[in-house]
Amino acid sequence: MNNKLIISFLFVLSFLCLLFISSRDQENYSPGSYKSNLFVDPAGYNVYLPATFQHSFIHDFPDKTDSLVAYGFMLNKDKKVITKFTYGVALLQTPFYVCGLAVCKALNIPNNGYSPVNNLIIDISGMFYACLGLFLLIHLLSQYFPLKYAVASGLLIFIGINTLYYASVQTGMSHIYSFFLVILSLHFIHKLIQTENFKWFVGFCFSFSLIVLIRPINIIYVFPLFLFIVSGIQELKKRINQFLNFKYIATALHVGFLVFLPQFIYWKFAYGKFISDSYPGETFAYLSSPKIKEFLFSPIMA
Repeated sequence: MNNKLIISFLFVLSFLCLLFISSRDQENYSPGSYKSNLFVDPAGYNVYLPATFQHSFIHDFPDKTDSLVAYGFMLNKDKKVITKFTYGVALLQTPFYVCGLAVCKALNIPNNGYSPVNNLIIDISGMFYACLGLFLLIHLLSQYFPLKYAVASGLLIFIGINTLYYASVQTGMSHIYSFFLVILSLHFIHKLIQTENFKWFVGFCFSFSLIVLIRPINIIYVFPLFLFIVSGIQELKKRINQFLNFKYIATALHVGFLVFLPQFIYWKFAYGKFISDSYPGETFAYLSSPKIKEFLFSPIMA
């Protein structure tokens, strides 16, 4: 049987399994529940969509929506939407959100952006990107190893790095989207190495810009991605010369700027500055003295 057909079958099977796991707990779809897919952080990531397509970023949001989602975002006295999270997750959720709006309109289903149907949309979106990331990972591994080893390794990675949890329980968090984008970036680098076609570099710049947008600390991934399939000094020199080319640098800067431009505009609207620290006072307090023993064995971490 064709490898792509097998991997496609695994994609569909994985998606249905994840949907079954999530749907067993109906509180995942209950507005205001702490198990809801739109509660605290996920609501902060997603708020760009109801603000864009249903309400607005100021004046028109339903009263006390921020308290319903445990202040994943804030509404000030003018009902201006203030969220510390960037729009990257919402961008990837957009196709599913728009389809959900169309279905609700066609079937006359109530939808204010925080209805049970919106929680289902978050589930479907997160599961889709989780399965697509798994599909791309297995496909990438199958280029270097027999399919059975690629499938086994892909599934072990998927389960071993807690992706399974975020793909079935916390589908609104950014972890799934970061997982997908990292694998997609590897896919683009692989294609670039194979074909030396510049379009794959543009794709890499776009996916990596989204990785950094969603979580700026993810910029550290540029180094392992840059070194993907580097087997020696000569190949490393070739890679460095290729990426330090003016055309590559200019493209990376332009694509990165275009990806971040909507965020700069939102920060100016929300905080008064084009570049803003939306996490004031939230730092890595134990970066220089990590509490590993307390983290692993403290009773409060149980």
